[in-house]
Amino acid sequence: MRTAILLRAVNLGGNNRISMVALKDLLRRNGYQDVETYLQSGNALASGKVKARQIEKLIESEFGQRIDVLTRTHADLEKIVAANPFPEHAAEGSKLAVGFCDRSPSLKIDKNAYPPDEIIVKGKEIYLWFPGGMGRSKLSLAFAKKLDVISTVRNWNSVLKLAELTGTLGR
Repeated sequence: MRTAILLRAVNLGGNNRISMVALKDLLRRNGYQDVETYLQSGNALASGKVKARQIEKLIESEFGQRIDVLTRTHADLEKIVAANPFPEHAAEGSKLAVGFCDRSPSLKIDKNAYPPDEIIVKGKEIYLWFPGGMGRSKLSLAFAKKLDVISTVRNWNSVLKLAELTGTLGR
């Protein structure tokens, strides 16, 4: 089974620059199989036992950067897709997003706390609806800090593609 490897805050705005070709090579040299990357924003896939902390150590050793890594299996991604609390917006994949967290946030968030954006927390995922687009949202990276979690956000198009690349969606 393939696992999605999600690097936090990579290749955005000039910070934490990591070549996806170099990342792919690093993972392969360290025994990961069926390695592939998706886009330039810190998405990789690999088969076998994928350990986030081990990948963080490899990245720090190879690139000299401390990057948080989160992982989700194909089964996890299928559940995330099925649990979408905004199915009416699924066709607007650039405005719908998922925040992948290292653990379930303990703070309760009102769905409408950041209008016009909507937020729903389900387990270790935060579903986000940005009717004006992510770029116009008033939410900031401080949002995850308020929840006291490590997180990284992917738009719905990327979530669906990662689910597809880790296995056959809906099998």
